Amino acid sequence: MLCVFFRKAGSMKLQGYRRRYSRSESAGQSPVELDNRNILLHELIGLEVRVVNSHDPKQIGTEGKVHYETKNTLEIATREGIKKVVKKISTFKFITGKKSYIVKGGEISFRPYERIEKSQKFCKKRA
Repeated sequence: MLCVFFRKAGSMKLQGYRRRYSRSESAGQSPVELDNRNILLHELIGLEVRVVNSHDPKQIGTEGKVHYETKNTLEIATREGIKKVVKKISTFKFITGKKSYIVKGGEISFRPYERIEKSQKFCKKRA
């Protein structure tokens, strides 16, 4: 992972988050077989996503690839540009190959590096 920090207007911002993908990931396939439980623990950046439900009606139907992830939002790269979607008030459909998984935003509303330990309770509930 490559992280570059820079100062802008007195605050630190994380820019340039990159991940090196293996050949299988760049071809649209994940090296780990995903299922309904471990989708919560998987890296979301790069996955196809669609907002299927949200308290904000403008966000419903937004689809594209996950461009960036924070604790409270997903940035989705769409045809119109990058759109921010609030996690807690939304329900997402992640698409990997021929399979798709419905995930409530509350299950993934953690920082990406904290999601592995905190999402364990949600993994046990999912069938």
